[in-house]
Amino acid sequence: MNMKVKIILGLVIAGVVFTGCLPDVDPITEEEALAQNIAVVDKNQLAADLAIIDDSLEKWQVDYETEPYGVRYEIITLGTGPKPKLSSQIRVKYEGKLLTSKYVFDKNETGAYFILSGLIVGWQTAFQQLPEGTVARLYIPSGYAYGTTIRYDAQGQIQIPRNSNLIFDVTLMEVD
Repeated sequence: MNMKVKIILGLVIAGVVFTGCLPDVDPITEEEALAQNIAVVDKNQLAADLAIIDDSLEKWQVDYETEPYGVRYEIITLGTGPKPKLSSQIRVKYEGKLLTSKYVFDKNETGAYFILSGLIVGWQTAFQQLPEGTVARLYIPSGYAYGTTIRYDAQGQIQIPRNSNLIFDVTLMEVD
């Protein structure tokens, strides 16, 4: 056997032996991932954000609901279809704005497809409350959006400042 073959065979055997020594690790579920993401949110910032959102909703005289983790949402039109799970693919028309300035930082008027578990925490928790066909407005605290991360546009301009509370006007078009 030539030296290259011996080295490759030795590496393969070492890899098999080594991986056999590793403990079995169960993959994390989408629900566990969401719970971990919620657990690391700064609770003081969350409380401050929710107070700002609540003050705004009171000032604007908005009749809203609160989902279990605190995201506020306003039902414009209640759909009648199924509610998505974290593993669902959804199709959504949306417009995202900053709570304080109503600056539109993103929108999709035709409907974009997403896997719910891959979206910001505020969408993950709120969309599970909404039946397909629902038109709603979501009021998302910064910790359930982008937190302390600054989001930039393609030109390098700040699009979403850190600790920004967001508003999304959404239409849940499809749930798969």
